[in-house]
Amino acid sequence: MKYADPRHGSFVSANLKLHFVEWGETDRPKVILIHGVRDHCRTWDRIAKSLSEKFHVIAPDLRGHGDSDLALGHNYRYTDYIFDTFNLVVALGLEKFSLVGHSMGGAIANLFAGIYREHVDSVAAIEGIGIWINPDTPQKISERIKFWAKTVHDLDGKKKRRYTTIDEAAQRMASENPGIPSDLVRHLSEHGCMKNTDGTFSWKYHQGVRNFSLVGLSEGEIKEIWADIRCPILLLNADNGLPFRCGQNGTLRYFQGAQLETIVGAGHLAHHEQVDQTLKHLEEFLTSTVLNQENLSQRLNLR
Repeated sequence: MKYADPRHGSFVSANLKLHFVEWGETDRPKVILIHGVRDHCRTWDRIAKSLSEKFHVIAPDLRGHGDSDLALGHNYRYTDYIFDTFNLVVALGLEKFSLVGHSMGGAIANLFAGIYREHVDSVAAIEGIGIWINPDTPQKISERIKFWAKTVHDLDGKKKRRYTTIDEAAQRMASENPGIPSDLVRHLSEHGCMKNTDGTFSWKYHQGVRNFSLVGLSEGEIKEIWADIRCPILLLNADNGLPFRCGQNGTLRYFQGAQLETIVGAGHLAHHEQVDQTLKHLEEFLTSTVLNQENLSQRLNLR
């Protein structure tokens, strides 16, 4: 499959230069795509190619991912990613837009929609992370901070895996994610790897993004923000996905009027393993919640 060739841009957030890509005409309704942990903006190419026929699609590289700067001090909390998304919106002068996120990106999209609800037309989370705590993380806050600090120290001392070629990195990805088509594995590896000074290749993401012992919000605060979402919500989960997703484990009641759908025959990377199903759900949702409403408003204004 030929992948969409996006336009590239950058913006500044907390003194970090963050990268984004975009597809489609800029006068169309806006959709922001937010990737998950250890991923990058080009993970959306297949989805974006289709959505850009009717939407202006924007996909950032989150801090510490892809071609965006690494955060000093291991500031990779939910609140940091929400702040960066806010600065993207400000930099591009966006007033109204829809959000689509996968995994951690789904968690960020839902939280952003609850915090900045006046700006969000609709929100869709694909296997969005719900209430999850590392089972090794202590419950007592003082001990949890110590655990976070030790994890930071351990990750700083961990050497990145090096691959002799991008093909070798792609083989590693394929072995861990057998459900992803081979051409997509290669594409994701090309954009997800950087070349080291010795000629080897490593994944671009910073080791610190893997530290989830402190996400910046408590369980109660997360649920409170979910309940504040006022736009249409699509929770799109795979039948073989993670056990702690938005809409599962009793969390659906916090998402007012949410539409909960299942992607059949897929795991956590459902948007790669079952792209046609994913696109069908997203296109129907965005058409009904954004395009149809926009057309109705235009017709009413003409009367």
